[in-house]
Amino acid sequence: MTEYGSSSAWAVEILNEEICHGWLQGYTETGRDALLATYEAFAAVNTSLPVQHLKHRRLRYRAGHGGLPSVNYLITSLGWRNTYTHQNPSLASSLLDVEDSFVHVYTPADATRAAAVLSVMLTGRDRVNVLITDKHPGSAFPPDPFREELTDGAAVWP
Repeated sequence: MTEYGSSSAWAVEILNEEICHGWLQGYTETGRDALLATYEAFAAVNTSLPVQHLKHRRLRYRAGHGGLPSVNYLITSLGWRNTYTHQNPSLASSLLDVEDSFVHVYTPADATRAAAVLSVMLTGRDRVNVLITDKHPGSAFPPDPFREELTDGAAVWP
């Protein structure tokens, strides 16, 4: 807390995925935006945590208490080139298996799209978002279908 009672932005790094998810959930439950950046090898540790969180969110939403900031995961690795070939898809796969409309898994084609998706994730409400991207420099793709991709989840590229 600052001298005037408003909280300041801060970041913490710890090597324990369960604690990181707990902080993430606590932040969003108190109305603040949060992002958990994790490495592919550790993302699987969180598999049951967002699924449990979805159950809690669903109950809140049905009771008319929606509107909480989304739970946001950024999963990246030096090894990932796309979601088909990455080594451990269990977090994203388990969330998709839930078949919940609150779950959104994003696999943007380039860094510009990843930044746009991240912006959408951080301003959204009542979702569990997973952004999967790699750390390799890569090609940039046509910017024209951006809006269509963000609203419909897919677009036809020229």
